[in-house]
Amino acid sequence: MMEGNNGAMNLQMAIQEYIARRYRHSADPDLLEPNAIAKRLSQGVRPAQIWLASDPADDEDALDGAADFIVDMDSDDGADAAEFAAAAGLKAEYVLVDRVDEEDPRLVWVIPLINNECIQDRTALVIDQTPLGVAMAAWPHFRIRIPVHVLDVPLKSLPISMSQMIIANRENPDMGVVRGQDPQDARNKRIVDRHVRDMLETFLVWSLACRQLPPLHVAGSSGLKRTPSRGELLRQVAQALGVNPVEAGQLIEGTAKPTEAQRAALQAAGVSLESAAGRELTLPADLLVEVEQPAWRQAILYYAETHGIQILPARMALAQDAFELAARPSGHGREAWRGALAQVVAGLE
Repeated sequence: MMEGNNGAMNLQMAIQEYIARRYRHSADPDLLEPNAIAKRLSQGVRPAQIWLASDPADDEDALDGAADFIVDMDSDDGADAAEFAAAAGLKAEYVLVDRVDEEDPRLVWVIPLINNECIQDRTALVIDQTPLGVAMAAWPHFRIRIPVHVLDVPLKSLPISMSQMIIANRENPDMGVVRGQDPQDARNKRIVDRHVRDMLETFLVWSLACRQLPPLHVAGSSGLKRTPSRGELLRQVAQALGVNPVEAGQLIEGTAKPTEAQRAALQAAGVSLESAAGRELTLPADLLVEVEQPAWRQAILYYAETHGIQILPARMALAQDAFELAARPSGHGREAWRGALAQVVAGLE
């Protein structure tokens, strides 16, 4: 969709490349076909899906090093992308989606998965056949809530009946879901314990990150405060200067200074940047939910690169740009905000 050298983008592409090599023998040809991935991303997060979840850091050197680490690995040596990513310092795990949280759709309940059937004990369930073409171990008693934005690559779905059985922590040999076995010796037990401990540490970090999300404003029909003149000002600046909404927003916020020629053009158009001072902006709940979705992940990484900011502020800035671009203060569901976000993203390219 967009080009750039952002470390997080490089790392994400490296992980996808590695998965493609690792599962090139998968019976499912659409597993990592780019158009198929894009389609699954556009469909959103749903029960029974398997995802690779990852949490890119903001340290560019660490991210680029992790990307190189993954790309250089041999995909035939039995390890998997999540394991490589973890070794390179990136938090990455496979998950099975239980459900999106009813109260806050920015959160999702998941079951941790390990793509190595040797890592199992009696608390795990082993899934004989998955869309990846290999067996996976599921840990249903570690069901946990995490931010939806850490979901990275959608890897298709299990049958709903099988997913429900796994979530309920029940085995069914006829479905190819059996109870895991405890390690046979102390060495293997230490290996399993280490993998499970590392996995749980990652999910705990993600779970705690749920508390860092901005509050949703849901009172009344919209529960929102909005300053329509702010969006109007953004359009006036963009039109007067012939710049895209992102550049107009930077001028309004003061993160970029207008040139003398731009000042003259604004004055001729009767537009004052000073009129933006002190305006309060509260983002709609539907917009806050939509911008967290995995479909916008690449755009947010690119936004962070082009604006020289970190990933979390970039997500909120993208949402704010979409809000300012919207023409009206009401009648916006997630579908409409999706269109506004797409307009802002188009301005980045």
